[in-house]
Amino acid sequence: MGFEHFERRGHFGGESIDDSDAPEMVHPPKKFPPLKGSKVPEGGGEPQGKPPYIPGPYIPKLPKPRSLKIVDFDVECRPMAWYGDWVTKEITAIAWRFLDEPENATHSWLLTPSKTFEQHQHKKRVGLLRFLKDFEKADMVTGHFIRGFDLPLINGTCVRLKVSVMKNKLVHDTKNDLIVMQGLSKSQENLGAMLELEHKKIKMDTMKWEVANTLSVEGRKAAKERVVGDVNQHIEFRAELMERGALLPPRLWTPGSKAGRYVG
Repeated sequence: MGFEHFERRGHFGGESIDDSDAPEMVHPPKKFPPLKGSKVPEGGGEPQGKPPYIPGPYIPKLPKPRSLKIVDFDVECRPMAWYGDWVTKEITAIAWRFLDEPENATHSWLLTPSKTFEQHQHKKRVGLLRFLKDFEKADMVTGHFIRGFDLPLINGTCVRLKVSVMKNKLVHDTKNDLIVMQGLSKSQENLGAMLELEHKKIKMDTMKWEVANTLSVEGRKAAKERVVGDVNQHIEFRAELMERGALLPPRLWTPGSKAGRYVG
């Protein structure tokens, strides 16, 4: 397209130049080298082949949402020594299960008799580490009065056996997280009976506990039935309480909390 009349100063001494008859200026298209990976056909023409990948802006891939990994667990113990009013405790049985596992997959560990004290401590350490491995995998743990008893007892055992103590964990305690109620027992056995659960509490009187605490064959059998039965009932127990709106949300448990201090 031609230029309009304009005045150029300087070299032309202010003369006006008329270029209305100048030919139209046509810019030839720019030719870029073929992209790497493309092939130019013989005799010319457009490059052929798939152009190379040119990355765009980085968009991070978000993880797929998943349900929480929840472990339901229970611990049994026996008294070991007295010092005034203080009683030391020893864990004799642990049962636990992820909520997405079938009922027959409930895990358990039982303390067995040993010839020496060193072997005795080693067995406890092995059993404790088995449980703690799944405890660490869990996003949340649940049980009945576990903030006040089970969790502090396990942490005390960790210290005694030179095992790393448990860290902060989201906890749903079906006793401490109950809504405010009056006129009802808060024990798992009594509440479970009131809720008419399918799973019944395995009853243990003092004589049965005495036999269980000897670690004899029949004692260990009774302890296993009790601890595994508590877990299986508690899973149904918690679900029923949640269905009735009787449970508050889970809370973070820390080893330094007053309710979680080990006093055994």
